[in-house]
Amino acid sequence: MANYYSLDIAQPDPRKEFIVEACMALLGISQKDRGIFRSNPESNGELEKFLEDLNTKILFAYEQAHETGISGEFRNVCLSTRYEDIPSRLGVAVVFIKIGVGELAAETMSGRVVTTTVDVTHPMRGLRGVLREAYSKLLGDSEVGRSIEELVSGLEACISRGSLSENFDEDNIDNIVIPYDELASWTQHKEAGKESGERVSRIAKELSECRLAAPMLFDNSSPQERGQSSLATLHAAIDGVLPLLENLSLDDKINPAYPVKRMKRLLVVISYKICAEVSWHLAEVKDIFQPKDKGASMVVRESLKVLERWVQCVQDGQLLPESPVESTKGGARGSEFNSRHSPYQILASPLRLADRIRCVNSLQLQQKQLRSIAADATSPITPAEVQSLIEDVPQADTHSLFGVSDYSEMVWKEFFGRYARKAEPMVLRLKPLIDRQLAAPSGDAASTVASVTGQFGAMLDFPILRENLKSERQTILMMLKRELDEVEDSLGSSRSLGYLEDLHQLAMMRGKVDLMAAGLAPSSAGFLRDLPGASEALSNSRGMSMLIKGRKDTLFKQWCAEMSSNSSVWLDTSASVIKTSSDGGGDLEVTFDSRLLLATKEARAFTNAGYQIPKDLSAKVEAGERYYKYAVSLREVCIFYNQLSLDLLPFQKPMLLTEALAFEELLTKSKMSSWKGVEQLRTFTERAEEGRRRLKSLNDNLRLMHDQILSGIISLCDLSLLRQGERWRSALAELQRKVDIAAEDAGASDKDSSTQLWRAHLDRQLKAVVEIQLIKGLQMFSKTLSDIRVDIMSSGKKVVLKPSVEELRKKYYREVLKFVGRVGKIRGFGGAPGIFRKVCEDSSGVREALVAAYSQAENLFDRLEEERAGVEHWGVIGSVGEQRLAELVEIYDGSGEALWEANLKQMKKKKRELERIPDFVKVDCFTVHMVILKAVVEEQIERFSLEMVISLKRRMNEQIKSLTVQLEVSLGKLTAAPESIREIAVSESEVKKLFAELPSIGRQLEALSERATLIETAGGGAVVGLDRLRELCGAVTVKVESFGTIVEETREKLKSKMSGRVAELKGMVERYASRWQALKPVVEEGDSPFSTAVKEASERMDEWKNDFSGIKTFADALRSDCAEFGMAPPEV
Repeated sequence: MANYYSLDIAQPDPRKEFIVEACMALLGISQKDRGIFRSNPESNGELEKFLEDLNTKILFAYEQAHETGISGEFRNVCLSTRYEDIPSRLGVAVVFIKIGVGELAAETMSGRVVTTTVDVTHPMRGLRGVLREAYSKLLGDSEVGRSIEELVSGLEACISRGSLSENFDEDNIDNIVIPYDELASWTQHKEAGKESGERVSRIAKELSECRLAAPMLFDNSSPQERGQSSLATLHAAIDGVLPLLENLSLDDKINPAYPVKRMKRLLVVISYKICAEVSWHLAEVKDIFQPKDKGASMVVRESLKVLERWVQCVQDGQLLPESPVESTKGGARGSEFNSRHSPYQILASPLRLADRIRCVNSLQLQQKQLRSIAADATSPITPAEVQSLIEDVPQADTHSLFGVSDYSEMVWKEFFGRYARKAEPMVLRLKPLIDRQLAAPSGDAASTVASVTGQFGAMLDFPILRENLKSERQTILMMLKRELDEVEDSLGSSRSLGYLEDLHQLAMMRGKVDLMAAGLAPSSAGFLRDLPGASEALSNSRGMSMLIKGRKDTLFKQWCAEMSSNSSVWLDTSASVIKTSSDGGGDLEVTFDSRLLLATKEARAFTNAGYQIPKDLSAKVEAGERYYKYAVSLREVCIFYNQLSLDLLPFQKPMLLTEALAFEELLTKSKMSSWKGVEQLRTFTERAEEGRRRLKSLNDNLRLMHDQILSGIISLCDLSLLRQGERWRSALAELQRKVDIAAEDAGASDKDSSTQLWRAHLDRQLKAVVEIQLIKGLQMFSKTLSDIRVDIMSSGKKVVLKPSVEELRKKYYREVLKFVGRVGKIRGFGGAPGIFRKVCEDSSGVREALVAAYSQAENLFDRLEEERAGVEHWGVIGSVGEQRLAELVEIYDGSGEALWEANLKQMKKKKRELERIPDFVKVDCFTVHMVILKAVVEEQIERFSLEMVISLKRRMNEQIKSLTVQLEVSLGKLTAAPESIREIAVSESEVKKLFAELPSIGRQLEALSERATLIETAGGGAVVGLDRLRELCGAVTVKVESFGTIVEETREKLKSKMSGRVAELKGMVERYASRWQALKPVVEEGDSPFSTAVKEASERMDEWKNDFSGIKTFADALRSDCAEFGMAPPEV
């Protein structure tokens, strides 16, 4: 290595400093020896090449002895970028590996340069160590990480396989990495053809058979390369390969025997292979802690099943023969199989992986139980808390959790540690709930343990809960021991009740003891498994279970001895099948002892309990069971025969007589049948059963038909023979048809006398129904008869019924006779002809009902007359004609308005009364219609009201017109403003007069409004001009009330105009005087009075007089006004 300080002391290269520091640290050169650190120029060039050349990726640094041979004085370190420069016997070398792209910089040296050491003498050992101890942990238990072990082992195996044929060593097991390696080793050794050829060939053959039986175990491919295979196939491969491995280990023809050391190694790699297959399947399951489908749960179950099967087969098999040396150390099949920490660890991986799978099952069960507990409203935990716990389950990599490396063990512990810390506070709150469950009376401690385990069993996997429930569980353990003692006492003091009862009792005891053992078992389901004394109680319960089994064995032996010695129990095949009873009653019975049936049941119970019946007894039991089905069939036949007389209806016996005699004749031949001939017995049984079925079928059909017909006859009561006659007759016809069909099915025709009794019975039943229908119809005849219409109408001044009462009476009685006569025409079922024609004669109830029907009819007609009399007074109004109506209106025309109003109100009242009369009234079967009468009366009321309204409306219009004219004149006077005091006086006089008339006008207006309302309600429409009259009256009233103010205003205006008026008067006088002086007429003396000049002067003087008169009038008014206002008169 270059001496930096000699080349560039001022500014050392930090990259080279990095290389120097690394070499010193890895080669053991301390800082105090830095001064004797030396290198050569060639190494300096190699270092520059590594730092500057982008294509140079690796740099080796190794220490060599000094060229002078003095190694303690200097530490010579050589650098090289070439692999061939490294001495093969060097030992350890430092390797710098450049990664990435681009130039190296001081700040990127630590990230882009990988530094490691290599054992040059043993490169595989160094590679194995780096991969296993470094990269396997860094990569975790992922697909790559899990393949590192196979990678390293495969490299070693490939290297060793090349030299197997030449350097095969049975004691060297390092090259066995997978099961295929062992097969390949012996196969190559066999092909080499060296010593012990027969032994090697046999071992190779045995291993080849293992590969054929379990190709997935002895294949050299990974699960990823091979593709998915089922766990069931793996389970079958285990069952197939274990016998072959045992044969390989125990085969006497293999001499010397197959090495135990290699067998242990082979079992280790097979275990690892099985775990790899199972791990791969588990890693493919999504949400394994919360499986959402049955497929995921099945993978978990099958995985555990495979591992348990492998462990059981290895532990129980004979793969490793025990040697004396190994026996002293615990046996070849001792700790290597059962211990997780043995040197070989044959079952360490399967046991560890199986434990993890059980933990998964336990976690799933915990989630299920927590959900169930939280669903209760009184639970100390809530569904939200449980859901939070489930959702917070860490989503760890399943490859890591179910791997077989030490790293996966660390990941597993960390995973469940987090889960436990989250769940323990919640689980601890369940203690009061479990305490109540333990304290609740549940019969016995075993049932209590089973109940608590079923509800909270998975929670006991948490040590904190087990510790908090320790005292309660100890109490339960004491109770369990006491109950175990009670079972033992009851077992010793029990009395025999019979084989079936004793066997059942022992089975119950065994079940209870097994339930106790389940609570004490060391498995995860044991509620009391970790308590002191639990193992002793478990041993006692298992001993009790064995004692119960012994008692069952003794019971079985006793039964076998009793059955063998007691021949009377078994069937006597020489006896007749059926015999007559000894009591003389004629009943038949089967010669089959019921004790044989009990014996067969006992034999079946012992067989179900796992015992094998002896052959001699088994043959008898089989014979009894074989004949038992015939005995059961024949016993049913005999019971049917003995009860046949009771089963047949008396009136149907003639219809079944032929079949009954044939059946009896068949049974009388039973004396010729015995239990010996199976075919003869089968034929007889089939014929007897067929006869029974046929006769029973006929009887059942006849009874069923009889019940149906009776139900149909009874249902006729729901139909009215009077109002529903057609339906009643149709229903009866259907019943008659059913009777004919039933008789035909029984083999009897219509004229066959065998059906006469049955038909007569049905006729009597029908007669009772008809009698009830007739009595009921007559009693309710007036209400059930079809409706009859009756009209009430006006005829003259009277109200009459149409049709009349006499006509209605004839029609009603005619219907009564028709109804009674209808009953006599009923044909019935043909069993008792003429029975229905005598119903009225034979039944006093019918006669009484007929009398009651006539009495009800007369009452009904009286009620009709009452309805007519109730509306008779309306006939007066209905009889008034149009001429008489006009005369009445003319009479009222001169009457006062009060009379008009009274008549209109009375008409309105009568109209309301008429509306209250119903259109029709139901009087039982008569419907009394009053529509015609109401229409006539209503028309008369409308016409009379209309004539009166027209007349009254005409009078009102005249009054309104008169008042309107009067008010318009008054309003006109009040509207014109007075221009002088005289006009004011005149207006005041008019207002006083009008003010006195206003109350009278208001009363007239109010009366008119009331009449207008009356006219409108009577249908006369609105009165025209009434609104205008109301407006005029209001306007006049306003003017009258405001007249005083108007007068005062007018007086003030006139007073303010007085001076102007005086000036105006003076001007008028002056203008008149000046005109007079200028234009006055002149007449000459001597003019004739009749002359034209005199006439013209006279006419002009008239004009002057008129003008003067106007001035004078104005002057007089002005003087009067001056006097009114207290002013001096004008001087003119």
